Amino acid sequence: MKRSTPSVESAGRTAPDARLVVFLFLWLALLGLGPTRMLQDPGAFWHTVVGEQMLTQGHVVSTDSFSFTHEGDEWLAQQWLGECAMAVVHRIAGLDGVILLAATIIAAIFTIIFGRFAKAGPPLPVCVGATIIAIGASSYHFIPRPHLATLAGMTLLTLILLDVESGRISQTRLWILPPLFVLWANTHGGVLGGLATLIIFATAWLLCPRFLRRPSRLQQISAMDAADADDAIPFAKPRAPLLATIVGLATISILVNPFGPALPRVWISLMGSSVIPKVIIEHARLAPFSPEGGMILLLAAVYCYLLNNVRRRGLRIAWLLPAIWFPLALSRVRHGPIFALVTALTVADMVPYAPACRQWLYTLGHLKTTPRRRP
Repeated sequence: MKRSTPSVESAGRTAPDARLVVFLFLWLALLGLGPTRMLQDPGAFWHTVVGEQMLTQGHVVSTDSFSFTHEGDEWLAQQWLGECAMAVVHRIAGLDGVILLAATIIAAIFTIIFGRFAKAGPPLPVCVGATIIAIGASSYHFIPRPHLATLAGMTLLTLILLDVESGRISQTRLWILPPLFVLWANTHGGVLGGLATLIIFATAWLLCPRFLRRPSRLQQISAMDAADADDAIPFAKPRAPLLATIVGLATISILVNPFGPALPRVWISLMGSSVIPKVIIEHARLAPFSPEGGMILLLAAVYCYLLNNVRRRGLRIAWLLPAIWFPLALSRVRHGPIFALVTALTVADMVPYAPACRQWLYTLGHLKTTPRRRP
C-alpha cells in the first residue's frame, strides 16, 4: 500500500502542538523536581537575600555588609537586576514563585531547541532524543539563579546569528542585540561570553566569506522543510558598517550599569582568578567521565560528525561557534550548558544539509526517495 506523505499545512499544525506538549512536560517536570533538586544550591537563597536587601534599602549594593572580615569594603552586586527580580518574585509567591520563574525559562529554552529540530525535518523521536541530550548536558545548572539569563541570552544570540547568516531574517534584526546586552550585563556576567561570540562571528563573517562556500540544501526531508527552504532566500552578504555599529554598541552596552567600567573589571578578575576554580565547583574543570561530561562529549561527537559531513557542501561561520565553546566547556564546568545550547541549535541548523541525515532517514523509511541533491 502506498504510504502517504504529510502535507506542509498539516506539518505546520503539528509542530506547534508538539512544542506545546514539550513545554508543558518540561515545565511540570521541573516544577515537580524543583523543591528537592533546584534548591540544593545555596546561590538560589543568596541571590534572593541580596535582592531583598536592595529592595529594602532602595539602592544597589556596593559595599560588603555580609561578612565580618571585609565589612564596609567595596563589593559590587554584579547580578543586581537578576537578584532584584528574584526578590520581587519571592515577595509575591515565595520560593515557589522563584522555582516557577526558573522552570518557565528553562522549559522555554529547550522547547525552542526542540522546535528547531522539528523544523529541520527528523522524525519526532529523533527531535525528542536530541533535546534530551541537550538537557542532559545542561541539567546540572538548572538552578534558580541569575545565570539563567546567560542561558537564555546565548540561546537568543545563537538563533539570531544562525538566521541572519542564512538569510532567513534581515541583518537589521541585529539591532536587537545592544538592548539585549544591556539587560544581560545587569543580570549576569556571562554577557562577556555573548559579546566575545558576537565579535568573533562578525569578524569572521566579514573576513572569511571568500574562503567559504554557501551550503547547498538537500532535497526535502520533511513536509516542514519545504515551507522553510533556504534556497529560496538570497545569500546574505555581510554589511560591514551595520556589523561594526552593532558590535560597537554591544561593547559599549555592557558599561550601561550602576557601576560603570568597574563591573566588567570584576568579571574579568573572576575569570582570571587561579583560586576560584579550586574552591568553587562550577569554576572547576569538567570531569569527562561524569554524567554531564559524558553528555557534553556525546554532543560534541555528534557535532563533529555532522560538521565533517556537511563541509563539502559548504560551511557557515555560525556553524563553527560550538568549536569555540567546546574548549571553554572543558576548562570550566559552568560553560558546559552554554556549549550544549549553542551546539544543539547549530546541529539542528545543519541537519537539512547533511547527506548522512538524509541517508539515515531513508534507511528508516522516513523518506521514499533515495538521497540526492536539490538541483
